[in-house]
Amino acid sequence: MLKINENGNNEPLDDVIGRVSSDIDFVIWNINAVLTTLLPNVFTAVASTITIFSFNTSIGLAMLASSAPYMLLAEYYSRKAEVARLEERRAYSASIAYIRDALYERRNGDLLNNVFSWWRKAITNLIWFDRIYWGFGLFTQFSSAAAISYMSIEKARKGEIDVGTLAGIISAALGAHGAMLNAMWALCIQSQTVAAIKRVTIYFTQELYEAKRNGKMGMPLAKVIARALKI
Repeated sequence: MLKINENGNNEPLDDVIGRVSSDIDFVIWNINAVLTTLLPNVFTAVASTITIFSFNTSIGLAMLASSAPYMLLAEYYSRKAEVARLEERRAYSASIAYIRDALYERRNGDLLNNVFSWWRKAITNLIWFDRIYWGFGLFTQFSSAAAISYMSIEKARKGEIDVGTLAGIISAALGAHGAMLNAMWALCIQSQTVAAIKRVTIYFTQELYEAKRNGKMGMPLAKVIARALKI
């Protein structure tokens, strides 16, 4: 806490403690959730894709190509969600202090309503990006699986693959696309975690504090930390 004061922070100490602790809790919860979601789905997607390649190379290539939209969706979501989550964290942290002040009648209750409206707007914006990801992601999942199934059925009609191979390809394609959708979502959640990490680290190094004061929170986290550590 002494480092926080040395960094020129003039905010009340108990407010800062509440804000930092809420962000740390958010980071820990997200990281734990991501680890249990990302790794199993990545392994499932890789294994399913390899299985499809073992059945038929051309369909395997089609499977790889159909995985690209998930990555594009994740990249778009990550850029938008980091900014939206940063705003939500600011509103949530402010509400901690405002709730306390409202309980002790230090501030007008209307100010607390304004903070809640701020938070609701921020979280609604984030939910909108969630819907974009899942809407386009589910469309990609089922349309790609349908396309691969159609290709496989055509090859089965031509005698290039047997019925057992057809069933294996369709089953593996469904598993691979579902796993890719969930794996990319885990990475999307990490983009929200980055926003909270930036808010926490901002209190503990002079370089990060200057970045916040100068409005440079948008720079990559690795670059900010590297500058702070003089790397």
